[in-house]
Amino acid sequence: RVLFAGDWHGDEEWAAEVIGRAAAAGCGTVVQVGDFGFGFFWLGDDPDEPGDWAPRCPFARAVSSLATGAGVRVVFIDGNHDNHVLLGRLVELRPERSPEGFVLVEDGLWWAPRGHRWEWDGVRFGALGGAFSVDRQRRTTGLNFWPEETVSAADVARLGSAPLDLLVCHDAPVRPAGVEPLPRRLLREPDEASRGHVAAAVAATAPRLVVHGHLHHRYASEVPVPGGTARVERLASNLEGDDRALLALDTATL
Repeated sequence: RVLFAGDWHGDEEWAAEVIGRAAAAGCGTVVQVGDFGFGFFWLGDDPDEPGDWAPRCPFARAVSSLATGAGVRVVFIDGNHDNHVLLGRLVELRPERSPEGFVLVEDGLWWAPRGHRWEWDGVRFGALGGAFSVDRQRRTTGLNFWPEETVSAADVARLGSAPLDLLVCHDAPVRPAGVEPLPRRLLREPDEASRGHVAAAVAATAPRLVVHGHLHHRYASEVPVPGGTARVERLASNLEGDDRALLALDTATL
């Protein structure tokens, strides 16, 4: 059993709630769908600190302690509220990988980079993090904004076109009904381009299920894919802090 969780935004209290619920429900893994909060509002490392000098994050350490204490593994993809520069350095500085190929962040905490694929119980999963920050103009590069936040054609190419059963994204493949396009073209164009890359990945891999976050509201819909339709489940976030931010699945019956 896997518990999917919407945006955490570095909220330690909500992370503890989700991990506790996963343990109580017999879910050995939590998959967090981006805006984890890795290195957010944090400028970098201290080169004088002993150790491997891999990027560290206080929130990640807290989640590691919670996860190992509960006997639950946490895997996250990146959103627009994660430090993509530090995540990239993790790949370079931390050689450890899980059997599925996830990048080690801390004990019990792993990152699934964009384009990564793996299988659980014969179910084919793919990860495609990234999204556009609609409030980008109020953010500071290197502190709470990184140009690498948006999904790119290279990310989609890395994912490939082999069929998937479940695609974990941060952004939606289409703009949901009731969500208006951003009014200014300077913001609207990169937002729609990033989402268009998610749509291209869904069309290429034809998953049965897409799970994502980013928009902080729960909804379910369907989008056409070659050979049928894909169900899209958008999860709410720590800001809502209830069951709308969670989705439990049994891989044996997916």
